Amino acid sequence: MKSLLIPLLLGSLISSCVKDPGALAPGNSASDSGGTSGGSSSGTSGGTTSTTDPLAAEAWHLNNTGQTAYSEMGGIAGEDSSITDAFSQGYTGNGIRIAISDSGADINHEDLFGNALTGEHRNYVIATSTLWHGSDPVVSHTTNEAEDSHGTGVAGLIAAMSSNGVGSRGVAPKAKFAAFKFISDYASSTTSDSMLARSIDQTDGNFDIFNYSYGYAQCEFTEEDSELLYAIRSGVKNLRSGKGAIYIQSSGNSFTDTYVNANCHSTGQSAPAGSFVGNANMSDDITIPEKIVVGAVNAS
Repeated sequence: MKSLLIPLLLGSLISSCVKDPGALAPGNSASDSGGTSGGSSSGTSGGTTSTTDPLAAEAWHLNNTGQTAYSEMGGIAGEDSSITDAFSQGYTGNGIRIAISDSGADINHEDLFGNALTGEHRNYVIATSTLWHGSDPVVSHTTNEAEDSHGTGVAGLIAAMSSNGVGSRGVAPKAKFAAFKFISDYASSTTSDSMLARSIDQTDGNFDIFNYSYGYAQCEFTEEDSELLYAIRSGVKNLRSGKGAIYIQSSGNSFTDTYVNANCHSTGQSAPAGSFVGNANMSDDITIPEKIVVGAVNAS
């Protein structure tokens, strides 16, 4: 596994921001897709921070020089993911396939399209389960498309192309990805069965790594369905021709939050006043050993 997976794990760490799964469209059946994948070759390009990627020099998570762009305060030089060391050894994620389950993504983005897996994206907002696979992950049933930028950002941190003259670069600029539109602002009367079917479906497929940069508010304990936990355990044992898939999830955005902002209250009641300190152990789905759970970092 060596450094091939290290850039991807670090990419998930950098992209560890939490979105609530939100409302999903009705549906009640999950699709099944096989799970075998290669992915053991290392890239020969990608390199270190380059002027051919004009924003890469500002990406403090790649190489922290103390730059102030895209951070609330100036960073501390050297506090980064040391990803340039992996680049210098030729490891760029080449041959690795990643499922990015989030708010969808702009798969035609100029810094992403070359790494997008054609025909392998998914859209779980669609009510008909037979249409989930292969559908455009940007299409939405809401007039508010702002949430789509979250998944695009996560995809860029992980797999933005390198040396193409635009944007920055991902921590695995030669990896290929599929975007899953799983979280959405689309309000609906989704049944618990249909949400479970979508959740299980997004754990399966021909991918090496599954990335989930979202989660629940951690002001109260959220129990996960046993069928979903079983699906993840199965993937760890059986996908990639028995080598097992890798599941990565963000630990939470609830270092501190207010009950009102987290929308944390019982049905029919108002959220209480005051603040709370989040605890990743309040989320049942990220306490299992089959997931690699990572926390967000800042420029210092």
